[in-house]
Parts: sequence; structure tokens; C-alpha cells
Amino acid sequence: MKKTFVASALGLILSQQVVTAHAANIEPYYLVEEIPIVEELAEEQAPEPYLLGLEDARYDFNVTAVSDDGTLVAGRALTFFTYFTFFDFFDRTTFDYGCQYSSDVCDNYNYSNYGFYEFYREAHIHQRSRLYESKILAYWADLSGSPAIRNSGSNVEPVPVWPVVDEKLYVFDDPTSGQATTDTQINDIQRIDGHVWLTGWDSAPYYLNDSSNYVRDHIGRGFAKNASTGAVITLAPCNQSLTSTDECDVTRLNGGASVGAKFVFNDELPGYEGRTVVVGFASYRYLDNSSSYFNDCQRGNRDYYSRCSGFDTQVWIWDITDAADGDLVFGEQLVDGYDLARYGASRYNVVNDIGSRGTMVGMSSRAEYDSRTGSRGRATKFVPNSDTAEVPYTTIQIPNLRSDNHAPNTDKYRDTVMHTWATAVNDVSRLIVGNLRFSAEKGRNRPVEGFVYEDDGSNTVAWPFRNLPQRGSNSHFSDVNANSYVVGWRDADGEEQPSYRGTTRRQTGFILDYNAYKSGAAVSSWNLIDLTCYESDAGEAMLPLYRIEYPQSIEDDGTVIASGYHYANANDFINRTNPRPVLLRLTVNPNGDLANLAQCPQLEEQPSERSGGAMAWWSLLLLLPIAFVRQFKFTKNATKA
Repeated sequence: MKKTFVASALGLILSQQVVTAHAANIEPYYLVEEIPIVEELAEEQAPEPYLLGLEDARYDFNVTAVSDDGTLVAGRALTFFTYFTFFDFFDRTTFDYGCQYSSDVCDNYNYSNYGFYEFYREAHIHQRSRLYESKILAYWADLSGSPAIRNSGSNVEPVPVWPVVDEKLYVFDDPTSGQATTDTQINDIQRIDGHVWLTGWDSAPYYLNDSSNYVRDHIGRGFAKNASTGAVITLAPCNQSLTSTDECDVTRLNGGASVGAKFVFNDELPGYEGRTVVVGFASYRYLDNSSSYFNDCQRGNRDYYSRCSGFDTQVWIWDITDAADGDLVFGEQLVDGYDLARYGASRYNVVNDIGSRGTMVGMSSRAEYDSRTGSRGRATKFVPNSDTAEVPYTTIQIPNLRSDNHAPNTDKYRDTVMHTWATAVNDVSRLIVGNLRFSAEKGRNRPVEGFVYEDDGSNTVAWPFRNLPQRGSNSHFSDVNANSYVVGWRDADGEEQPSYRGTTRRQTGFILDYNAYKSGAAVSSWNLIDLTCYESDAGEAMLPLYRIEYPQSIEDDGTVIASGYHYANANDFINRTNPRPVLLRLTVNPNGDLANLAQCPQLEEQPSERSGGAMAWWSLLLLLPIAFVRQFKFTKNATKA
């Protein structure tokens, strides 16, 4: 893209600002450490970045799990493009809401080379005639040592860098076969008795049957893998047989689906003290004992993807304490019932987090549905059942999650709200955070809005960013710590264009001090990128060239794990071109102070009130053309910037 004079001049100024190292006068609140996923070749060697060991990945390089101690990180990347951020085949609510954007934008994502429909068709139609290639690639990194310290300055680039994440995780696939055919996701990663353990789901590898067709034994099974030894334990579902009078037929080893969600090993779950268990969910039958929804999903017709996976699923628990490599563990039902008992589409309970004292939160399906998208999800706590019940836990819908003007479980609420779900719980601060997704247009968008629920008996619910800075703005809450700090993402500065029948809005990570918000403090939230810049003795604003988009975890000491992008130079940062996907660990600077922050240069398309040494930046930024709003490039190694 040909650069304007203003952009080139601003890039030159920013380059001088960033690369000039001074003793910091105002230090950043967060110190940046990079966990690289992509290693960039010199321009004369290759025109685009390439991926080490993940060479087919193109999109959604996001964090999916962080260990309790913050030293282990897992993520995943996709080989196809999709507007479904954090797409998960076994959580229908991550993709059943469809595309709200203009037909051109939706078609680019769906029909382009490596588009979503191509993935869907290959996964469910074309596998008989040709060998399927993995489309969902999982990976992990160990941060227990020390990164390569390349510069001791205060976020002066290059920042400390960890070893490159250079290979996908193999679970049921044979890593020596030379062809990866399974899709994999890691939902939890923990260090247990000195070993690194992973859990999530992996599809079955494809093989040639007697008819010379490529087939597989199941669409996805939960696993617990000891990455330190290579041992793999299969978390078997409660398989059904349509000819059986029993809902569960554990003699059937093929078919069915299961997902590992969380390890529990520190006596956190009553009734399982002293045991190492995996909590997740498993299929226990087809929807209403009919395979029609499942078969619709497997046909691969583009209108049917929202019917996947076609199973009724329930929260399950697997005790792996005494399991060995190669074992198949049949668990048991952990939760009884759903948010409501009558349905017209697949039932599901999904556990997203378990607190240090055993509080389980997630989502439960409800009898509100249409013929295409199925039942709606509602944010849920899974609480101990009565002493006489056969199953230890049951469901309680988190109350008071109103839309703007409507109470839950009313007709108008059903008409406007797609799903609500809890993402995280902290049993020390007694806070649950989660989100609400609108199905109806609101402010030329179908927004996601983050909530905080006070789990102290008061049933208080707060919506810190609802309709801010404008009606229909997005905010997504992902985690909360013991000090009531919340992390998540929201519309980046200047991202105010219509999304409903329009285009996407770039997101930026934030941190929210919930206690400060409740007390009415003038400032209670900050974009994470603003907390990484600093000022030199001369008052010059310094900004590392990272965009921080999707923070997934915050530790009690304030450490944040996020995904984002790095840019090789200032012009690329300004124009959002040639982004390099990275994972980031942000640690609190002992000398940082939220009450004394540097005047960070904001390179977004919006006016803002700033003062001091950074004022000259804003004079130039007002001249930046709107053409610098996001550019999409659907090529082999394109990434979302």
C-alpha cells in the first residue's frame, strides 16, 4: 500500500521515539515478555513471515489455557479464516450466532480460499476420498525458567523473549506419520507432581478402511496427556446405542464425544479429596434419541453447521489418579438437569471454570430456541445437589442478568438475547465474570457485553462498559483475580464503525479495577497497551510495537497472559500491516504506578484529550486518513491485525 506523506512522516517520528533508549522517567506499569509463535525471515529471504512447526496456521493465534501458577500457557491456531473468535466445535454457542456483517465481509470469511465453509466441508464431506489435514492446531509453552533477556531497558525493544513455540501438540495422531489428521484443543494445562498435564479434546486420526475410504472412529474425545512423559489417557464418553434401552452403553468404544475442561487436584472439589480428576462434558445420547441433528452436522451443508455436534451433552468427571498410558477411563455424571427441562434442540451443560473452593461456573441450555440455531445458553452455577440425589451437582441460573430494559426469562429478553455465560470465578474475591451476547441489533451491532456478578448472597450484577463509549459497544470479560481485577477485551479506540451489516471492529485488551469502579473512581479501567508505554527523561513517549488483543488470564499478583501482534517497524504498526502473532506475558513493574502513567502515544483513528510532551502526536493524528482502518488480506499466511 502506498503511504501518504503524513503516515510516512509520523512513522519516521515514531521510529525515532521508540528506538531511542533513555533512562525512564515514568516507568510502565506492565513489563512485556514475548512468547513468539512466528519467526520472521529477513525480507531478502522470504516476502512473508513463516511459522516454525505450525507452518499451515493462518488465523486466531489465541491463548486457550493458563496454569494456576501462571508458568504454563497453551493456545491454538487455525488453518482457516473465521469471524468466530475462539471457535470451538464442541461448544455450539461459539459459532451458532452466524455472521452479522455485510455480505462482502461474510463471503470473504466463508467462501475465500481457506474460508470457514471450506474447513466445514473438508471436515465432514471430503474425508472419504482424500486424507484430511489438521485444521485446528494446539500448542503449549513452559514459562518456568527465564526468558532470553536481550535488553534491560524499560520495555525498550527487543523485550525479553521466550523460546519460539515451534510445534503442534499430538495426542491421538502419530507424530512420526508425516501427516497430521486430527484437530486439537487444549482447555487446561497444569503442573501436577512435577509433570506438565494437558486436557482438552482431539479428533480421531483418519485411516483407510477395507473399502479404501478414509474414515475415523469418533469426532472428538477428551484426553489427559502427561507432556513430561508422553502418556495419554482417553476420557471416554457415555456412548449411546439407539437400539439399547440404556442411555449409556459403555461397551461401545466408537462414536460419541467428550471434552476435558479442567483439572482438579488440590482438594478443590468436595467428594474428590485426594484424587486427580478431570471435569468436562460428554455426550450421553443423540438429541431426543434421533440421529437427525448429528447427521445434518455431518453432511457439511453450510446451513447446518449450527447443528453440530448433534449430541446431548452433560457435565462429566473422570478420575485419572491411577490411570496409566493408553488407558480408557469411563467417568461418571457430575451434574443433574439443565436450566430448564424441555427442549427442541440439543441440551448442554458447559463448565468454564472452577474456583479454589470448588465453585463451578459456565453455561446451561434453556428451552428458548429456533429451528436453525437451537437452544440458548444461560450463565450458570453448578451447585451441590440434595443429599438424596444420585448425582452430586445441579444447576442454578445466575440471576439478574438483564439486557438494557428486559429481565431474564421474559419474551422480550428471549427475542433479543442469544446467550449468557460465565467465564471465570474467584472464590476469594467472590466474583463471577461473564458475558451476554445479543441476537438483536443494538447500536448497529450485535454486541457482547461483559458482566460482574457478586457471589456473596447479594446477587448484585454490574455492567461496567455497557453502552460505553457508545450504544452497542463490545466488551468481553475473561478472568478475575483475588484482588477484584478483571481482564478482557473491548472495542479498540476509534473502532466505532457499524458492525451490523458492516464490518468487524478490532479489539484491545483491558484491565478493570472492580473495587475502584464500585467506589465511583474517576478512572477504573485501562487499555493494556497504555500500560506498556513510558517516558524518557526528556519527556518523550515510548511505545513498544505490540497490540494486545485477547488477554485470557490474570494472576493474583497482576500478571496477565494475552495474545496479540508485534510489528517490525513503526509504519507497519500505524498501518496495521505485516502483523506477527505472539503470546505475551505482562508482569507488574515494581516501579510502576497506575496513578502516575506516561502520556502514551495513541495511534488510533479518534480524537482524544492529551497533554504534555505527547501533544505533537495528536496534531498529526488528526490528519490520518480513514484508510488506515483495518485492511484484510486473505493469503496463505495472513493474520488478523
